[in-house]
Amino acid sequence: MSTTPRVAFVVIGRNEEKNLARCLESVVRQGEARIVYVDSRSTDRSVEIARGFPGVEVIVLQDEKLNAAKARNAGWRAAEGADFVHFVDGDSVLADGWLPHGLAALQDDAVGAVFGRFKEMHPEASIYNRMADLDWPTANGPVETFGGIVLVRRACLEATGGYDDQLRVGEDPALALDIRRHGFTVLQVPHLMALHDIDIHTFGAYWRRNVMVGWSLAEISYRSRGHVVSAWSGRTLRFAALLGGAMVVLLTAILVTPWAIAGGILLAGLDLFRVAKNSLYRAGSWPHAIAYALHARVILLPMVLGHWKWYVERPRA
Repeated sequence: MSTTPRVAFVVIGRNEEKNLARCLESVVRQGEARIVYVDSRSTDRSVEIARGFPGVEVIVLQDEKLNAAKARNAGWRAAEGADFVHFVDGDSVLADGWLPHGLAALQDDAVGAVFGRFKEMHPEASIYNRMADLDWPTANGPVETFGGIVLVRRACLEATGGYDDQLRVGEDPALALDIRRHGFTVLQVPHLMALHDIDIHTFGAYWRRNVMVGWSLAEISYRSRGHVVSAWSGRTLRFAALLGGAMVVLLTAILVTPWAIAGGILLAGLDLFRVAKNSLYRAGSWPHAIAYALHARVILLPMVLGHWKWYVERPRA
């Protein structure tokens, strides 16, 4: 590794007019680096805003079927000569001083990708924003996967071919899985990396987001079948166990005794208490912890739908 690693930032966006300027400003503050903005045919002022930043290269995709994977691939392939590529979503802001922490982790040649802590910008704006804030991962060390904001060794992108642009969602965990299968580690470090603005204010938007989470979970679990290096397999098993338990209680109530419902309610209450207690430190209060426990169980329903949609819609050989 060179003593002064060359870093390129790839920012992607579509109709991020209200967020893009603050995102690019946060990237510029990280220090001298190449910055590429890839736009997915925005109909607002996003491209104009990006072109207003000196030194920012702007790519406007013209593909009829756009997705985040195509945008990220266009960005890192354009940033030739970089040792590391930092992907950033246009609705996010990088924390000041983050980059040295990420680069320090990549001093270990076995680390292929690194990311830090996330926070929501406006957790107080809605209950959905608050739940998203509590959902962000808090591990410290090797992990299975990463999201859209991540610092990646360019050699890993070249070895894997980058993001799978056939995926509508789930391109980030799919790449993380490929990087790990090439013998590299994915690492989370305990430093604030980014502020994110999920901006969800309706139950419909909350539901649709978690349908897509279920779709992504199904895709990555399928790709993990039969491989030593896998991802989310334990989460899928827990997911199936919870749903299976609920179905057993319901069938017992219908076929044997309605008292099974009372037992099911008691077990559900104990489960919610366990989840709430485990999340109390992060939530900060019992009301928020209980709300998070309810969220963790309610999202199973749209995730089931997402699993089903993946099974129906996935390409078959």
